[in-house]
Amino acid sequence: MLSWIILIISLALFAMLFIWLMGSVLGRGEPEPPDDPEQVMERNSEAIRECRVADLSFDLAFRGYRADQVDAVIVQLLERVEELERRQQTLQKP
Repeated sequence: MLSWIILIISLALFAMLFIWLMGSVLGRGEPEPPDDPEQVMERNSEAIRECRVADLSFDLAFRGYRADQVDAVIVQLLERVEELERRQQTLQKP
């Protein structure tokens, strides 16, 4: 019975040592510092101009993305859609 207790305690100590060692060597997974909001908005504007919707990105905020960045992208996308619709209408006119 005593040998089982010693085995369990030694395994727990070994697990704690292993976790501490891996945290020291590999890091604790700290998030990267957030990008400058102006840079994010500029990258998103450039992606919209070049029709690269998959490259849009937003900073994370509590419970989701930053609303101001999302709102700005939605406005830019709506403007782009309206511009393309105007172009299409002018091309279709006889």
